[in-house]
Amino acid sequence: MLVELAILAASCSATGAALGVCSTECPTVQGAGYTICSERETNKQVSKKPQTPKPKRLCSYYVNGTIDVPTISTITAWVEVGSRLCIGDPAPVEFKPVVRTIAEQVKDAFTAYATAPFAYLSPNRQVEITEPVNFGVNVGGGTHGGTLFGSAAEIRFIATGVNWNFSDGQSRSGRFVSVAFLDPQVITAKAQVSYRIDYRYPASEWVIGASSASLATNTLSLEVIDPPRRTLLRD
Repeated sequence: MLVELAILAASCSATGAALGVCSTECPTVQGAGYTICSERETNKQVSKKPQTPKPKRLCSYYVNGTIDVPTISTITAWVEVGSRLCIGDPAPVEFKPVVRTIAEQVKDAFTAYATAPFAYLSPNRQVEITEPVNFGVNVGGGTHGGTLFGSAAEIRFIATGVNWNFSDGQSRSGRFVSVAFLDPQVITAKAQVSYRIDYRYPASEWVIGASSASLATNTLSLEVIDPPRRTLLRD
């Protein structure tokens, strides 16, 4: 019996519980000088952390599921925040690729490389009423090297027209114009030069009229005066 208990003691943790000779208190066997013990497995319940409910909001949308295509009736429901768009929400911004035409590319190159037109007048900046004033413009433009669609190119600007506007309401067309003013006043004048824009890549032919644009000249200013007149009396 002692031998049998000794064997049980050595393997108590494995078989003692099934045989009923062990307990969790590890009792001492009387007169044997050893104890018999085993561990009983207990069903431990693992506590789960309660999940925090996701925030919701009252959402209205049309029967077709959209917020921008109205229907006769709408649907109103509590939905999780961020799950869908609701009526009154700003519409999402859609990314649209920017497609630029050759004309737009050439026009940008025009503003970058073209020589600006310059206006001038003669004979001076103070004239008498009815005295003709001559206006002219250096049209600028010319041929310039630049970049078009990432490749080296020549860009040519050909002036096709000049329109003048004067602060007294008069207008003229042409590179050189002559204007007289009938009232004493300060006159300002400016011309707008129109261009045809051509381009070509190295070792290729010119592409004529790829785009068109216009540039304003500097503003001219002059004073129109009415000097006192002398009356000659004769006997």
